[in-house]
Amino acid sequence: MKLRSSGWASIPIALLVCTPAEAAYIDFEPPAYSAGGSCASINGQSGWYTPAAANSTDGMVCSYAYLGGFGVPSDPYGGAQVALLHTTNDSQYSRAQYNLDFRTAAVWSISFDLTAVDLSSTASSFGSFYPGSFGLIQPSGSSFNVFDSWDSAAANSTWTANYGVYDSSGNQINEVPGAAWQGLTQGHWYRETTVFSMSALMILSVSIEDLSTLSTTTVAPAGWYLEPNVQPPGGVRMFGSGATNAMLFDNIQIDALPEPATLLLAALGFAAIAIRRRR
Repeated sequence: MKLRSSGWASIPIALLVCTPAEAAYIDFEPPAYSAGGSCASINGQSGWYTPAAANSTDGMVCSYAYLGGFGVPSDPYGGAQVALLHTTNDSQYSRAQYNLDFRTAAVWSISFDLTAVDLSSTASSFGSFYPGSFGLIQPSGSSFNVFDSWDSAAANSTWTANYGVYDSSGNQINEVPGAAWQGLTQGHWYRETTVFSMSALMILSVSIEDLSTLSTTTVAPAGWYLEPNVQPPGGVRMFGSGATNAMLFDNIQIDALPEPATLLLAALGFAAIAIRRRR
């Protein structure tokens, strides 16, 4: 697996030691995950399960070698395997959930690589308009959802990455952060990152990175909230719909982050040390 450069590389060591340990890193690789030579259910593998939601089918772990036969490209930063959310029936939905207690920290970051592919050869077999999503889940529903939609019914359609969030009154709203989230290419891999505050129930920033050019766009949205509910989110869920759609996810990373105030204090402390050393 290749490694991408990260903005963390430029942060002083004094700041890094303030960062809590990574909560989860999921790359769907063996031996923790098995594709069984082609594709296998992710249900029961390393904590993933199929939630008890209507018309659910299992999400899958597949080998890139197997999916290549269907024209599905490999993640340039992936390994041998990937998560596939796909159904063989338009009346069913592919789901896979991973539980995590988000009450243990005030600020979190969730990142994942993703791409969408329309497996049909003609517009008439297009299937569901929404190929899939990745969401933060609580017992009553989605705290927020990064869902993807085709831009047209053509077989070679581009797609848009949307955010299902809430306004300050608790009403659900659908938002596109900017042009970088629109007109995305089928089979082209991107990485989406969401930073959110559990203490404020707000989304602090969203980013999208093109994994071929490594260009990244980051937006700090105004007025984007998590679902207001007394029950905190307890996991993440991958979702796929439509018999001709394939939604793929890889390299899921979930981190607890320092609160902004803590990070600022650490930065000021480091600056004071540097000044004393120069003196």
